[in-house]
Amino acid sequence: APNTALSCVLLGTGLFSGDRTTKYGARPAEYLATLCWLFSLVALTGYVYQVEFLYGLARHVPMALHTALGCLFLSMGLLFSRPGLGVMKIIAGDSPGGLLMRRLFPVIVPIFIVLGSLQVEGGRRGIFQAATGVALFTVVAIAIFGFLILWCARFLHQADLDRKRVERELDRFFNLSMDLLAIGGTDGYFKRVNPAFCSLLGFSAEELTGRPFAEFVHADDVAATANEVTKLSAGVATLNFENRYRCKDGSWKWLSWSTRPAEEILLYAVARDVTEQKKNEVAILRLNADLLKQTAQLESVNRELESFSYSVSHDLRAPLRGISGFAQALEEHAGDSLDDTGRGYIDRVRRAADRMGELIDGLLKLAQLTRAKMNVETVDLSEIARALVSEYRTAAPGRDVEIVIAPEIRVQGDPALLRVLMDNLLGNAWKFTGKNPAARIEVGSTTGRHGEIICQVRDNGVGFDARYSHKLFGAFQRLHSQAEFAGTGIGLATVQRIVSRHGGEVRAEGAINHGATFSFVLGIRSSDEKQDHIAG
Repeated sequence: APNTALSCVLLGTGLFSGDRTTKYGARPAEYLATLCWLFSLVALTGYVYQVEFLYGLARHVPMALHTALGCLFLSMGLLFSRPGLGVMKIIAGDSPGGLLMRRLFPVIVPIFIVLGSLQVEGGRRGIFQAATGVALFTVVAIAIFGFLILWCARFLHQADLDRKRVERELDRFFNLSMDLLAIGGTDGYFKRVNPAFCSLLGFSAEELTGRPFAEFVHADDVAATANEVTKLSAGVATLNFENRYRCKDGSWKWLSWSTRPAEEILLYAVARDVTEQKKNEVAILRLNADLLKQTAQLESVNRELESFSYSVSHDLRAPLRGISGFAQALEEHAGDSLDDTGRGYIDRVRRAADRMGELIDGLLKLAQLTRAKMNVETVDLSEIARALVSEYRTAAPGRDVEIVIAPEIRVQGDPALLRVLMDNLLGNAWKFTGKNPAARIEVGSTTGRHGEIICQVRDNGVGFDARYSHKLFGAFQRLHSQAEFAGTGIGLATVQRIVSRHGGEVRAEGAINHGATFSFVLGIRSSDEKQDHIAG
């Protein structure tokens, strides 16, 4: 049939044209499919109304019923195969127009075909005249069409109410947001800004949207900002881009932007005021620079002190050796002519020289503690304590001291430094219990509230006045006279220096004639925790 052939040509041409569009944006495949659909609909209507003229042309073979149905569905398939292009983009979209089309058209077509068939059938059977049939058809069509419009209007009205509600919520969010929200364009203008934006910069929304936003950007940041807009125009989102914006009072604010392009011409942006953060960064950089300078100065001072220490050691030792040597020579040369007083003077000179040598050695050892490289590993303080006590007993075999050492006191630290620490603490306990016939020294440990190991060295010696405990750990600070107990006053300063190098804290408790207890913790991170751990 000619109409069948024409429908096939239309379908084939539509399939061949595919997704091609004209320079005006029209898609030929849609128009070809629509024509095919109309030819098929006319043929089907002819079969319904039994009007051969609608599905047959003169003496040519008519279009078959099943052919009309097939072409109808094929043309609809061709239309709906690309719902996102051309006119179908509107019909299949979420807009009110698409909703109206999808609701009305599928109902109107069969209803009007049915009404037309009733009108034709009524005229054939003589139920009413032709004019009456047209009038009835018109009235019923108006009623049905009005009902359908009202039916669709109700849905459109509800959709519009929902849309307005969403818009109000978005506007409320946009206006109440504490962040700076803006909608800009690739043309360099703000389309909309929220009140927070206006409040920060001091400009009104009209002032911000009425001029290119580049006029508000710092001159040093204009090029970088233009580069970001170019990238956004190409569809690349921006995260944490920072530039400076001018305020109405002439000051500048640092803003950090996160922007995403949409619809090819609009830019949706969120910004935060990072001015204080920038000031803090600058302050930190300056502080770091100052710290680097101070560190360099301290290193220079340390080198000078080290050089000074060795120089003093060398320069002082030579006179001390001279003093000690000449005192000995004087004693040998004039020993017979010296009385007890003279020999006492010479002995005091030699002992003073020896003590001066001990003080110099103590100072050098204390200085070396800050320079020695630490080798941190697990150290058994109990084993160190037992070895030291064995040395003390060998050096003083006549002393009877009860020693109690808790087993396996293990800590993390430098073995050499911790041995020096224990030697000073145990040496003090051994020395200051010398006048107690029932001397007792304890080495133990407890676990603090945070799982830290608190090490303790306790004795029942002469103790000290707790009011002056803050002086114990200073160099050359002594609470007992040299005549009463010999020493250089360096030992506890050395202990404090070693504990500090291990990131810990040391504490002393005692009372006169009631002994002393020294507690220390290694590896405490904060000063507050240190106090809590030691107190615990």
